Amino acid sequence: MKLSTSIALIFIILVSVSCTENESVILPEILLESPESLSPVRVTLQSRLIQDGTGGILNRGITWSLQPNPDMDDQVDEDPRLYGAYDHKIFGLQPNTTYYVRAFVQNTVGLVFSNEIVIETQPEANYVLFDKGPGGGLIFLDMGNYESGWRYMEAIPFGNPYYNNTFWFDHQFIPIGTSSIIGSGEINSYRYNQKNRAINQQSSMQVLANFKQNGYKDWFLPSLNELKEIREKLFLNDQGGFESGLYWSSTEMDDMKGWLLNFSNGQISSEYKTRSNKVIAVRLF
Repeated sequence: MKLSTSIALIFIILVSVSCTENESVILPEILLESPESLSPVRVTLQSRLIQDGTGGILNRGITWSLQPNPDMDDQVDEDPRLYGAYDHKIFGLQPNTTYYVRAFVQNTVGLVFSNEIVIETQPEANYVLFDKGPGGGLIFLDMGNYESGWRYMEAIPFGNPYYNNTFWFDHQFIPIGTSSIIGSGEINSYRYNQKNRAINQQSSMQVLANFKQNGYKDWFLPSLNELKEIREKLFLNDQGGFESGLYWSSTEMDDMKGWLLNFSNGQISSEYKTRSNKVIAVRLF
């Protein structure tokens, strides 16, 4: 009886050692999906972590270059979350140019690259105010060139399913360091979604981050000055069918309140982030 027990214990130890040895050489695996929201100077690609491998993920992101097989010596965008699926937005590309992109992931065993995606950016666009943009919204802003990494901004009024009754934040008050200037709405929304731990998916910047139309999924909540442009260029010119009333901007006043714009009279006011107001989906390209 004692001999059988000893043999069983030895067998368990051998199996445990064998499993440990096998686990010590398991590399992670990552997949890079086809590009979305492609424009002359930017693109969104989703990387998807297939397996962690041994020891947990240490680093993850994408790398791109004008040459095939980009690596860590080329342009790199890291994923701060290290898990699941992640949308990478690449800015500052050149129009009508070929780029090569790979995702990468690293654990305690080593660094692994994904499949390679070849991207052909679009030629320079030529829109005027009130034109319908590629995402189906109305053009309300033209910067004149692509020096800022984008030129045009479009807005969707009633095409956005969360147009009415969407709050800024739900159950936590966390200052995220937003801005009111033109071009900052996308950054405001990105910072919000990085810091947000909300479980209620009706908060404005969460739902717009998941919103997709015409193949574009890079929509966001406009900053206060971007919202002013929508009112002046579209609403006051009876373009887009926007309603009067209060609209959320992605610009916060402090940890408790955010800024709103009243389309009826142009007045700026603040409100608690848990209050529901109208929301407009915008994107730049």
